[in-house]
Formats: sequence, C-alpha cells, structure tokens
Amino acid sequence: MMWSVADELAVTKRHLAEEEARWTVQIARVAEQIACGQNPAAAKQALREAEAALVTLRARRSSLEAMQKHP
Repeated sequence: MMWSVADELAVTKRHLAEEEARWTVQIARVAEQIACGQNPAAAKQALREAEAALVTLRARRSSLEAMQKHP
C-alpha cells in the first residue's frame, strides 16, 4: 500500500512531536543529574541522539510540506 504525501506528513509530524517530548524529558534528566553531582555523560549522549532525530524529522517534514505544495 502506498501512502499519500499527506499521510506521510501526518505520521512525520506525530513522530516529531513524540521526539520533541522525549528531548524535553532528556533535558530534565541531564539537569537533574548535574544538580545531583552525577556524571551526566549517558544522558547527554541520549540528548545528542534525540537532537539528531529531531533534525532528521524536521528535514523530512520540510521535504514533505514542499512536495505537498508543489506536487
């Protein structure tokens, strides 16, 4: 089954919202670990990975929006 651009855009937007929520949680974890004097290295790595996913999803969203405007 082939998805339409609108369907793909809707899924991408949902994934982006989910990843943004994870990123927000990860920021709080890093701040908490720093405040508690713990080594935040693992949390910072997870934050970098979440940021990379956000960049990818935002690029995908932009591409799909462009395709939707100019089929």
